Amino acid sequence: ALNGQAVLSTYNSGPAGTWKKLGPFETSLAAPGQLQLTTSGGVANISGIEVWKATGGTPTTTAASGATGSFAIQPAIYPNPSPTGRYTIEFSAKLGTSLTYTLVSPLGRLVAQGPIRVASDGVSAELDLSHVPLATGLYHLRLVGAQPQQQVHYRLLR
Repeated sequence: ALNGQAVLSTYNSGPAGTWKKLGPFETSLAAPGQLQLTTSGGVANISGIEVWKATGGTPTTTAASGATGSFAIQPAIYPNPSPTGRYTIEFSAKLGTSLTYTLVSPLGRLVAQGPIRVASDGVSAELDLSHVPLATGLYHLRLVGAQPQQQVHYRLLR
């Protein structure tokens, strides 16, 4: 439950090492800066929680040029961090049948780049970085669609 509001019932998170994105779930804060998460039926298997502040209207993603993209919801990447180097990427707009990714270190060094195929649903892709020797830390991932203004940015943890 989030702030006393049930969001899932009879859900089993599975054994350790099982990763699945749940949500998004909308909630309001009962008090400034406080979010109450409760579980029942055993120990919760939670790897992370992402909290977004909504100020009304439709959230958008801003392209690097400063123009507003056509994304209706915030993009997601999971599991993040990934114990295997394999990630599922979600975005709400159809960017085309293939994308280009660029992975950059916090110091701006190019770590990896290449094409990435969009799944048949048109709003997700699998990224396999298991072959890339990544030190533990924060990286910046950029996906670019057929048009240069079609960009999505992610913070990727390893």
